[in-house]
Amino acid sequence: WSGSKAYFQIGKDYLRIAEGMALSGEKPYERAQFGLSLGEHFSILWFVGQLDEYVQYVDTQKVIYNRYLAGHRGQLKWKNFEAGFTELMLFGGVGRQVEFYYLLPFYAFHGEQLNHRWDDNTLWSFDFKVVVPPVRVAFEGILDDFQIEHECPGDREPPEVGFKLAGDVAVLSEPVYMTGSASYEMVMPYTFNQPSPWNRYLYENKPLGAKYGNDYDRIEVGVSF
Repeated sequence: WSGSKAYFQIGKDYLRIAEGMALSGEKPYERAQFGLSLGEHFSILWFVGQLDEYVQYVDTQKVIYNRYLAGHRGQLKWKNFEAGFTELMLFGGVGRQVEFYYLLPFYAFHGEQLNHRWDDNTLWSFDFKVVVPPVRVAFEGILDDFQIEHECPGDREPPEVGFKLAGDVAVLSEPVYMTGSASYEMVMPYTFNQPSPWNRYLYENKPLGAKYGNDYDRIEVGVSF
């Protein structure tokens, strides 16, 4: 269903956010999704869905972990500029169902990770895009974890962050369309991961976010006609 200022959908679909560092949209998954425009310049997106199950064998017993992904996003558009902030929460467990607090569009998901008994996995994303013809510049940064305390060896692991910076320029419009593009992306080690394997940002053993996983640098330069 869609109206002039809002829409709602339920089913299996693709979902890509910004430059695809947090959610690449490579594969569809089942979810409910809601979008709302608040005036001409600001909009929100909320969604919650179920991912594939994680299966573990303890001795000869098969243990199944349910896995879910919830998220919400605010986006600002002003003339040639767009900016957005996204919070994702991957959560699950044996026999676990969707909790009510992850159904609240304006609730701070990370607060539940800090104050609840569950050890869920938060991911934040900030992105912006500037389009001034014939140039487009886009950026997305992700934050999975950043250690503040230094009380034990686990606190000394590197930050779990990444980003992508991309630019395109329309070189020709006649007699053919030609666009030049360049991008640089980087993801630190351990990003998207967690000690609990069912809480890692994977779907059917493929990354939900940055398609090359973590611990890499990548430069791309290309021309399209």
